[in-house]
Amino acid sequence: MWAVAILSAISVAVSVLFYLAFDNWEKWSGDSPNILKWLFFAMSIVFFVAGIKPRNWKPWRYFYADKAGIHFPSECPETKNTEWLAVPWSRVGSIQKELFINRYKGPSIELLLNEQEINNFFKDVKLTKMFLGNAVREKGYFKVGYSNAFKGTDKAVKILNEYKSNCI
Repeated sequence: MWAVAILSAISVAVSVLFYLAFDNWEKWSGDSPNILKWLFFAMSIVFFVAGIKPRNWKPWRYFYADKAGIHFPSECPETKNTEWLAVPWSRVGSIQKELFINRYKGPSIELLLNEQEINNFFKDVKLTKMFLGNAVREKGYFKVGYSNAFKGTDKAVKILNEYKSNCI
């Protein structure tokens, strides 16, 4: 959360700099076209709005885990209409670290899901297949992967596996 506060402050500071450039245009612009002056003004507004609305900067929640299982959103980033799919730990298979086709590492999670759940909550199956190969195993597990979504992939995989073993 501290990073968002720093980015907000930087954004407001950049906004002020753009506004000062706009306000003092005649003193330093020389023969520059006047359209640039208004571009500076527009940029000051953009950075100011971004700086005072940090809630727009919240990180995407790909899923969350609790004692009941893992919960997946129907859309990322979340909106007011986001539905959540609760997958109990008994329907969670292997949780491991993978090297994806884009050369990033991230966690993959196998889930026992029906076709409707897959279609409603994991719409981008083509992308999953591109990163993981065949996304559905023989035993009916659907595999989801999160390439470069977590800074501490090893820690995320470890925590999820500990949660799973303690809750089953």
